Amino acid sequence: MSNNDYLWDRLGDPDPEIEKLETLLAPLRYRPGQQFRPRRYWPIAVGIAATVLVTVGTVWVATRPQGPSWHVVAVEGSPKQQRMSKGGAVETDAASRLRLKLSTFGRVDVEPNTRLKLLETMHDEQCMVLAHGKIHALIWAPPHQFYVNTPSAVTVDLGCSYTLEVDKTGEGTVRVDFGWVAFEDRGKESFIPAHAMCVTRPGKGPGPEVEAPVYRKAAAGD
Repeated sequence: MSNNDYLWDRLGDPDPEIEKLETLLAPLRYRPGQQFRPRRYWPIAVGIAATVLVTVGTVWVATRPQGPSWHVVAVEGSPKQQRMSKGGAVETDAASRLRLKLSTFGRVDVEPNTRLKLLETMHDEQCMVLAHGKIHALIWAPPHQFYVNTPSAVTVDLGCSYTLEVDKTGEGTVRVDFGWVAFEDRGKESFIPAHAMCVTRPGKGPGPEVEAPVYRKAAAGD
């Protein structure tokens, strides 16, 4: 007889896990003439429910779908990996250049002496961190879905192509080829149009140095 028969009529061979569960639940078993006392068994019921929730939550976290990963292609030199997923990073030396590609979002060219990390990857949002170096981004995803964090501001794609560079001091410079880019820092936004550039500095945020007009929206009370 199978373990399944035991579940129905207790005639099969009991599974050790089922026996353990029966022992655990034995205090809750109904006995003729016994009065139900919910207070007495409430801590046991709560403990069992908590165990079940923790188990289900752990399984969900371990099995939930992960966001898409970026393909890593060598332009010069040899990449150490073929794909970059959440939490992963690429770093180029003085003699290497890489291209990251994600069909639903766009492509990012990574110049020499650059470190770039993929902070978050979802089907409707990609967030990277440029610690230092230079990247060229061509993004065809809808606006507000591609972000690049820098030490002094967050670069928000508004449907565009741009170059972003961060030096060793954390100062960042963005140059827009076409479309628009936003620099965000502590509630303030700087909007950079095509053929314009903007500088952002740690502790100060973006602007006002530009090669073309930049429309800046100040936070309330600024």
